[in-house]
Amino acid sequence: MKQDLEKEECSSATIIAQVEMQCELGENTGTKLMEMRAHCVEKTTITEHYYDTESFLLASTQTWLSQHDGHWRLILEQSQDHNESDKMKRSEKDQDGNKMLDNPSPLVRTGKQGNAASKRVQPTQSKDPADTSSQSQSQVQDPCTLCAFSARPRYTELTDHISIIKQLAQSLSVSVIPSEIQHLSIESFLETAKIQMYDSWIRSRKVKYSLPSGCSLVVETNFNIPNAAPSAVLIMNADVLNISTELEKMDRMRTQLELKIKP
Repeated sequence: MKQDLEKEECSSATIIAQVEMQCELGENTGTKLMEMRAHCVEKTTITEHYYDTESFLLASTQTWLSQHDGHWRLILEQSQDHNESDKMKRSEKDQDGNKMLDNPSPLVRTGKQGNAASKRVQPTQSKDPADTSSQSQSQVQDPCTLCAFSARPRYTELTDHISIIKQLAQSLSVSVIPSEIQHLSIESFLETAKIQMYDSWIRSRKVKYSLPSGCSLVVETNFNIPNAAPSAVLIMNADVLNISTELEKMDRMRTQLELKIKP
C-alpha cells in the first residue's frame, strides 16, 4: 500500500525545466511589448572606461588602459624583438596569466574608431525594443586607433594588477618600491601617476522583460560590433511532462511579439 502511494506521488510530481528559444527582433516587437504591457524586471549595462594622463602619454606610446565592471585591462604594443622571441607563443598566456594577442590591434578587438587626442564624435546607439523615444545614446570614440595602420603589430593584454602597475610605472617613469606593489591598488597608483578617466564607452546592454504565460524575453545589444542586431532570447519555465503543450504556448508568445526564429 505504501509503495503504491509513493508511485502515485512520483507520477503526479511536476518537473520544471527552463527552455530557451533563440530569436531575432521583429520590426514591431517594441510596439508589441508595450501593447502586452511587458515590464522591465532587470537592466544591465556594461560600460568601459578609458584612462590616460592629461597629455595622453600612454596613448603616445601605444598603451591603453581601460576598466569595466571592476576588471582592469592594459593593452600595449610589443617591440619587434619581442615579436620574434614570442613567435611560438601566439594566443597563449604568460606566467602572470596575461594574454598574448596575435596581431589584432585594439581597434579590431573593440570594433570602434577614434583617436585618444582627437575630437570626440557622438554617433547614435541602438535603442531598447520598448523605447519609442527619439533620444539617442551617446558613444565616444575608441582611443585605440593610433596603431590602426601599422604593419601587423602584436599586442600584449595585461589583466593582473601587479603587471599593470609595473608596466604603467615603466611607461611613465614613475618610481615604485617593488616590495609595495603587491599591496598597492591600481586606483592608488593612478592617483600617484596622475592618470585619470577621460572617456567611457557602453559595451553592451541587456534588458529582461516579464511576459504573460510565465515567459521572459532577454534582449542584449553588443555595441562593440558595428551595426550588430540585438539578440533576443525567449525563456520559459516549462513542465517537462507536458512539454509539447508548453512549447506551443511559447511559440504563440513568439508569434504575438513578432519574433523571428534565429537560423
